[in-house]
Amino acid sequence: TNSLNYPYIEIRNLPTTKLVSKLSSTVEGVSKYQDFKYHGYVANLNGLGVIGFNKVARSSWYQDNSQKTLWNVTENNSAFRGATYRTYTQLVDAGLQFSFVLNTQPSSLINSTVNEQTQSTVNGVYKFQLDKQTSKDYQTNVVNETTYQYNPVFLLPEKQILKNYLGNSTTPTGTFTTTTLFENNPAGQGSDYFIGRVKKSTNLQQAYINAISADTEYFYENNRIKKIKK
Repeated sequence: TNSLNYPYIEIRNLPTTKLVSKLSSTVEGVSKYQDFKYHGYVANLNGLGVIGFNKVARSSWYQDNSQKTLWNVTENNSAFRGATYRTYTQLVDAGLQFSFVLNTQPSSLINSTVNEQTQSTVNGVYKFQLDKQTSKDYQTNVVNETTYQYNPVFLLPEKQILKNYLGNSTTPTGTFTTTTLFENNPAGQGSDYFIGRVKKSTNLQQAYINAISADTEYFYENNRIKKIKK
């Protein structure tokens, strides 16, 4: 169990609370099972209350212990109000038990996704944003890295940059950039109020020495889309 700092605590014993540990399904005499595991039930003593589990896992369906199982695991960051930090799929050989790892890389990974996030509280307003997401397919050795840039006022995703890598290469095989121009009218009344209305988006695809750019513009009438120009 990982230690936590105040105002976070880990609740280790809730005798009246029940959790799903196994599902069973029987069709035409054939039974299959699915297992669930949980780790680190966290609460915040400074007003947020229960944050949830730091880690949860769910197995694929299986008939008996002679079969391999795939486990889908979600790891959450209690310091970021339970936001998902990492997800991964792990292959567990027949006859072996799944267990959570502590601060290490799991073995026999199929794929994984890691999120990098920032948060802040200004004048009592909590702001949270996803800055970077890195996904890896361990079967193909392909890595997808997506970074996000936001409008500082409304936290709208103004730019998204996706880069594809092969293996441990630091040079992307392709880059896909989406830039979005938003319209905001926070002073509007009724239907004239809107935040994050898309005015224009630009998609730029770059691979090796080639580059292709495409724009899409949105036109509105009475706050409804009238025309889309590509």
